[in-house]
Amino acid sequence: MNITNLKKHESNHPELTLSDDGLIRMTYEEFRKLSIFHYFSEIELDSESECDTEIVMRGFTEWITKTKPTISIGWDWKLESSSSSPYYSLDGTPFSNLMFIDENKNNDVGKEITTKCLMKYIANSKWQKEVMDCLSERYS
Repeated sequence: MNITNLKKHESNHPELTLSDDGLIRMTYEEFRKLSIFHYFSEIELDSESECDTEIVMRGFTEWITKTKPTISIGWDWKLESSSSSPYYSLDGTPFSNLMFIDENKNNDVGKEITTKCLMKYIANSKWQKEVMDCLSERYS
């Protein structure tokens, strides 16, 4: 989707506001209609396990919308190398400035359900290639 179409697409959504607690509230379905873009990824050095024979590469990534205010979703990842084909996986739970609300738009669904919804969203997205491309460009 080009930037012109993106602006048109995202302007069809209700106006977003930042609550006093710093969170942006919307339903999960409203969120799924937004486009989210890779913003940044980084490798973190892991010094926890000096005695382990397996080296684990870990890092974090952040993704944003082009809405006002900006929605930010970040998570830690690790490069799984136990199988024949290494792959990136979510490591822990995501962090965000989002709080999902119920369909009636009256109540927060809570941090636990918001986190579970974000984990489902991340699991169904194709974020690994973007992270790999970013890290390859940055460190090569």
